[in-house]
Amino acid sequence: MTTKQFGRTSLTVSDVCVGTSALGSFPAQYGYEVDTETAVATIRRVFEGPFTFIDTSNEYGGGESENPQASLQSNQPGVGKRQ
Repeated sequence: MTTKQFGRTSLTVSDVCVGTSALGSFPAQYGYEVDTETAVATIRRVFEGPFTFIDTSNEYGGGESENPQASLQSNQPGVGKRQ
């Protein structure tokens, strides 16, 4: 996978972004719920692979899509922070 410069920063990110709205658990929209353990495992696998760019928002599931990422990063410093 190739990487690109992120805007005008010195950061580079994968050219594919992984969306996380489904991790906010929208059963009415997606037809299923995502428990916290599964969401954290999903984010962990994303960062184990070639991806360095995820899309999250405080609007996805009322902010719930951001919680797995925050939990993972606070418990495992450096996850999602490749050099």
